[in-house]
Amino acid sequence: MATTAESDTTNRQSSIVNLQFGSGFTGLEVNHNIFCHGFRIMTTPTHVTLFIPCLVDILQVTDLCAEFNGQITYHDSCHLRYGLKISEQPRRLIENVHGCRLVEMDESDRCCGFGGSFAVKYPEISTAMLEDKINSIIASGAGTVVGGDIGCLMNISGILSRRRQPIEVLHIAQLLAGKKEGGNG
Repeated sequence: MATTAESDTTNRQSSIVNLQFGSGFTGLEVNHNIFCHGFRIMTTPTHVTLFIPCLVDILQVTDLCAEFNGQITYHDSCHLRYGLKISEQPRRLIENVHGCRLVEMDESDRCCGFGGSFAVKYPEISTAMLEDKINSIIASGAGTVVGGDIGCLMNISGILSRRRQPIEVLHIAQLLAGKKEGGNG
């Protein structure tokens, strides 16, 4: 991780935290700026996901000054929860987003059926798993589902769109960057 500091035009010191985890990243190259406590965190969604345990467990920062008006439910991706052991840290950050309420869905840790090539090799099983996940999201009553894995979020977003469900899908980086209004109020 590299850190650089620059001064802005108002003579205040502002720090820019630029996360660098190697040049092999080939995923979604969308940058999100997260401003908090005089820091601007510039990163891609994947890097924010990796940065979450660093913020919560090492730096002990759980309030990133983000605002969001609405109810949120959180989807645990298999990779994050079981592979990287990232589960409680995103929830601690979400609970500190001003104006939002975290509503746990039933079986939030259950697979959404994406799993990379799994969805292609076993479409019937994948679709059944996704249907269960969507039913849990809808039953939670939340207007927004947040997650940390782009593949899961694309999978969930696709079926919500096909079902014409008014539930918004956000990566946790988008939420922490301070998006203001949530779906379904």
